[in-house]
Amino acid sequence: MKLFFDGKETFDTKGQKVIDFFFNSNGKLKCLKERTKITPPSILPEYGTVSKQSEELSNIMGDFVFNNPKPVEMIKDFIEWFTTDEDIVMDCFAGSSTTAQSVFLSNVDNNVNRRFILIQLPELCNDNSIAFKNGYKTIAEIGKERIRRIGITINNKIDAVEVDVGFRVFKCDSSNMKDVYYCSDAVVRQSLDDYIDVIKEHRNSEDLLIQVMLELGIELSSRIEQKDVHGHTIFSVDDGYLVTCFDDSIDDSTVIEISKEMSGCMYAVFRSGSSMSDEMLANIEQIFKTYSPQTKIRIL
Repeated sequence: MKLFFDGKETFDTKGQKVIDFFFNSNGKLKCLKERTKITPPSILPEYGTVSKQSEELSNIMGDFVFNNPKPVEMIKDFIEWFTTDEDIVMDCFAGSSTTAQSVFLSNVDNNVNRRFILIQLPELCNDNSIAFKNGYKTIAEIGKERIRRIGITINNKIDAVEVDVGFRVFKCDSSNMKDVYYCSDAVVRQSLDDYIDVIKEHRNSEDLLIQVMLELGIELSSRIEQKDVHGHTIFSVDDGYLVTCFDDSIDDSTVIEISKEMSGCMYAVFRSGSSMSDEMLANIEQIFKTYSPQTKIRIL
């Protein structure tokens, strides 16, 4: 075991402070090191009764819509004990989204920027429950509304300080693309229509955008800006790292405007659709080679 003395204090090879050392019964040297994390007290503070937590939640939601919610202050303490200022807090059993409220409050109190990921199955509310009668069909809907309301409450109480209380909601679903897109060699028999457009019906531009972000490894929390170029909807992600246009009919002038305005982007993704000709697809690549040569072009 190697110890280092800097003239005032002793440290081990990992830089952890040694406050004492001794020999155990086997004659081996043992070190007593200073903890780098706050140790929770053996007797936790009084967080209140279940009925108190339910009452506090009802004050936010306007009614008793959820039974046995977790104590906000307890979760807030856990977050501050066991995470650092920029960590992502994950709760795989979100329930009424107590964790989200606790993260917001901790960020406000400590001027930090923790984020959260909450996971909740779309568990149905009982037909006879107060939640169902108030319009909440699933537990997840209760959680989403709670995050919205507590975000509004926080920003209304804090003057001259903008607190990030935004959040995005995603649902698990199948791919936006038909099987022919990924496994064209495995398709034995298909209608001609399936070869014209490989994107499933009833999928919108935002659906396609999220899929592209996932496939490119872009964080789903990244900034997304929506712009209008010649009447077409353009999405710019992460300050222009990714640019997309999923409209069916675009012309050269639109592509030129996009390539000029978004010059320097890493990826540009377009949708081929049923109305885009092979000539137009070739033009897109040539236009970007002229105005933004480093951009990688992808066509869905």
